[in-house]
Parts: sequence; C-alpha cells; structure tokens
Amino acid sequence: MKTEEFLSDDFLKQPKTGISLQTGVHFNTVQNEIVNNMVLIPDTLNSYKQETRFENTNGNYGLSSHYLLNIPIKKNKYAISWSGSIGATNKVVFINNNKRHSRGVNISQQLRGMFTSKKITADAKLGYNYNGNNNVLNQNPIVDVLEQPNGAVFFRTHNYLADLNSTLRLDKFRLDAKINYSLSMNSGDGVTDRFNDVQKFVFSFSARGIIKKTWHIGVNTTKTINTGYALANTNPFIVNASFSKKFLKDQSLSFNVQANDLLNQRNNLVRYISGSSIVDRRTNQATRVFTIGLSYNISKFGGKSVLVEPD
Repeated sequence: MKTEEFLSDDFLKQPKTGISLQTGVHFNTVQNEIVNNMVLIPDTLNSYKQETRFENTNGNYGLSSHYLLNIPIKKNKYAISWSGSIGATNKVVFINNNKRHSRGVNISQQLRGMFTSKKITADAKLGYNYNGNNNVLNQNPIVDVLEQPNGAVFFRTHNYLADLNSTLRLDKFRLDAKINYSLSMNSGDGVTDRFNDVQKFVFSFSARGIIKKTWHIGVNTTKTINTGYALANTNPFIVNASFSKKFLKDQSLSFNVQANDLLNQRNNLVRYISGSSIVDRRTNQATRVFTIGLSYNISKFGGKSVLVEPD
C-alpha cells in the first residue's frame, strides 16, 4: 500500500488590523488498497447468502481544501472566525465481483465568536458537517445484477453542532460552564425508512476554590440527554469531586482525594456507520472510583519550586 499526499498553504496577515487568512489544498491517493467485495451466493433453498471478500485495487483518492479567516476586534478583546473545508472523494467498491465507483462530497463549516477579559472568557460556536457519497451513473449501490440487495449501502450524514463555553476567574475561585448540542441525521440510497436522528445535549458545570491558601476544593458535574438511539436511552448525571491539602513552605507536598462518578451513572452511547450497517453501541462501566494519594513536586525553575495547577 502506498499513499501520496500534496499540501499547499498560503497565509495572509495584516499586522495593523490583526486579520489573518489561512488556506490549504490537500490531495491523497492509495495504491493497492484493500476493499470489500460483496458477493451473493445462491443456496439450496433458492435464496442467497452474502459473503464478504477482499480485493486489492487502485482508484481511491481524495481532494480537499480548507480556509480559516480570523478577525480580532478591539485589541483582541473580541474575535470572530469563520472556517471550513470542502472535499471530493472517489471510493472503489466491488459488488458481485463487479468494480464500481462511489463519488463523495464532504463539507464542513464553522462560525466562532470569542470574548476575552482578565476575569471572563466566553466562546460560542456553530458548526455544520456533511459527509456523503453517491454511486456514479445513478446505479443503485444496494442492488446487483441479480436484483438482490447485497448490503453495500452508501450513507449520507448531516451533523449540526452548537457549543457555548464560559469561564469566570477570580483570585481564589474559578467557575466553568458549558452547553453542547449536536444533531446527527442519516439517510441511505435505496433505503425506504429514514434512520432515527440522534440528538445529544450536554450540560457541564465545574468550580474550583482555594481556602486559606492551602486547601483546594473542586467539583465537576455533567448531565447528558440522548435521544434517537435504537437502544434504550440513558441520560447519565456525572458528579466528580476533589480535595487537596498543601504542605511545606513552598507547598510542594500535597495530600489528594479524588472521587469520580459519585452516582455511578457513567455510560457511553455511540453510533457507528460502516458498510451496510448503522450500529448503536452502549458501554456501561464501573466508574465510581475513589483515589487517595500523596504527591511531592520536585519541579525547579530558577532555583525555586514551580507549582502547576491542573485545568
């Protein structure tokens, strides 16, 4: 297998305004790539069974371009950026030993706004991603010459994203709040029923404080709401907490207590799209864990100990 890639970047910057523009072009191709060959084999019951074989082939390639425009406002206190990419791909598949091509288009767009001050930081993003491929010459990719579905489905996916993050920083206290939303919509050629649209809401809140210089307390909570999965939806509420006590004059020695997933609700819901399948998978984990430790910081800079607090 051999991969070739070409990359070109142009960068434009206005020093007075701080406006910057970055663009790039990418090309890649793979030689002797291993691809699936979906074969239908008749059986004694006048039906067919599907068998997956593998072939080495050429003809897979991808061409894409990207851009990023950043506009700072009022001495970098505010900033707006617009980024995106567009690409085209050609994928080779075999259906009943017949070589076919699927040409795809991938599009990504993102609009971002940022605010920064000494105590407050806010970041908002809106995004859209499209991944799709359509069989060339309008050939139905899931029906072969025997007019039997063989499962080589080509899916198209639309993803909509929205994020809002904010941080408040005080001398002895820090507060973080996040809201994330995503919507995934899928459809496939030759498929009559529309797949369920998957939506996910994530609400996060964390706070860290310092009491009398040596006592550090933190809490982190996350609530996730899932809809659209074929599995029974589970909406976990995750609560983590931490405590540490610093010792010695330079606070290099610390006693730490960490509690993860106090309500024991962590799980993962993931959707995989591959070949002819859309698979919803849930993973349940025993993640209620308590950790106790003693640590000593030996970092030195300029002859003095340097403490680095985790974000």
